[in-house]
Amino acid sequence: MFPLLGIPVYLFRTRPWRRALLATLGAAGFLVSSLVLAAVGTLSAEWMRN
Repeated sequence: MFPLLGIPVYLFRTRPWRRALLATLGAAGFLVSSLVLAAVGTLSAEWMRN
């Protein structure tokens, strides 16, 4: 929970709002891509096990 609130708050306090918005969107994109890759890895491991 802390990173979901802490990262945008930190970015908006330390950067101009446009750069903070881009950095926040980049962090959200990184989070989503990490979750997708973790799911794909789990599914491929399960597929190879069977």
